[in-house]
Amino acid sequence: METRPMVGDAMNADKIIPGLWVGSEPSVLPVNFDVIVFTAAEHQPDFGDPPGQLLVYAPLEDQDISKDTEQRWWALQAAERVAALVREGRRVLVTCSMGWNRSGLVAALALRFLGRGARE
Repeated sequence: METRPMVGDAMNADKIIPGLWVGSEPSVLPVNFDVIVFTAAEHQPDFGDPPGQLLVYAPLEDQDISKDTEQRWWALQAAERVAALVREGRRVLVTCSMGWNRSGLVAALALRFLGRGARE
């Protein structure tokens, strides 16, 4: 995966496919993405309505969500939106606290919505 430094080295993000990155929660709003998705329930910051950017909020807990209907709904909704935005050619950053679990889940689901197979 390609690592892309963010504004002021506030965080790093890993490129998954063209148009899709996964990273940890930003302390400042990254300016080199069209869309920033916040999946950490404990980190749903209010950056206002930044010009030229779309902020997506999907508050997921860092836990097994297999039996939690609301959490599954948030993950699937976020993933469908991410897939649609990537298809549009937008640069999408999916974040969570560490950039591993929740952001990885949403990115993996988005890849499935984009028609990518498990082996790929």
